[in-house]
Amino acid sequence: TRRGESRVEYAELHRWAGSLESECLRVIGENLALLLGSQRVVVYPLAGPFPLKYRVRFDLERFDGRLGDVVAMRVRWVVVDVNRGGVLAVGLSNLSAPVAARSVDDLVGAHSKVLEDLSREIAGRIAELESGSEW
Repeated sequence: TRRGESRVEYAELHRWAGSLESECLRVIGENLALLLGSQRVVVYPLAGPFPLKYRVRFDLERFDGRLGDVVAMRVRWVVVDVNRGGVLAVGLSNLSAPVAARSVDDLVGAHSKVLEDLSREIAGRIAELESGSEW
């Protein structure tokens, strides 16, 4: 949790069940599959049993929050054409969600909300790229 502009505090008694990176990627992958109406979404390092069309790359710059305050996320992302290697879309997402109360459960819920919002932005961009083609 953020304790000031330049101070972050680790909660020894409240930890992720997996790594932050793998869990965030898993959630975004699940969200994209749902939002795009496709099960043809795989999360790195897995390889799909089908040809891939796009790869989404992330640079997570900020993902923290304060109990009873707000969760903030800043992430740069790109959508890359797997076959041609070209960048098709670039995004910079500055997202936030209020933390309803001073509980860890509410803090985790706000983290989940910003992951959902990020997924919606990316799915929207992919849907624009897909307009007119079969998904």
